[in-house]
Amino acid sequence: MKKIITLILALIMMLVFASCGSVKGEQKTWGNISVFVPEKYSLNGGSLANDNDKNQCTIKPEQSTNMYDYFIVAITNAKNALSNIASTKSVNNAEDVTVKVGDTEWKGCKYLYDSVSGKIDCGMIYAEIGDVTYQVSFCGHAPESEEMNAILASLATAK
Repeated sequence: MKKIITLILALIMMLVFASCGSVKGEQKTWGNISVFVPEKYSLNGGSLANDNDKNQCTIKPEQSTNMYDYFIVAITNAKNALSNIASTKSVNNAEDVTVKVGDTEWKGCKYLYDSVSGKIDCGMIYAEIGDVTYQVSFCGHAPESEEMNAILASLATAK
């Protein structure tokens, strides 16, 4: 009887731990990008320069007016991504960062932005997945955050 109870408790603990840390949301598509959008976030297509840009989208909280809480996903090329990261590093005194999600290694930089409400994690990373180079800019989230990991994992599988 003790073995059965022990097995049941182990199963319950396994299920509880497996559900912890999982980000709820859904895969959405804008133009050439298919990406995971966390629950209570929205996907807005286009860039600042072109609302119809099919190679860029922004993921932001639905009910937030905080301009320092976003992810920008873009399809680019490695040369542009490296140039953007170098520029970000020099302007913001950013440090190098590498985030590994599954088999994909994302490289770039991160820095603390000093906003009115305090210091905020920001940065930019990129990875070449198949024949596509993705660049993800972020603010308000550490590059190791659950939301960031879910977004990056979805790009790695959305070939």
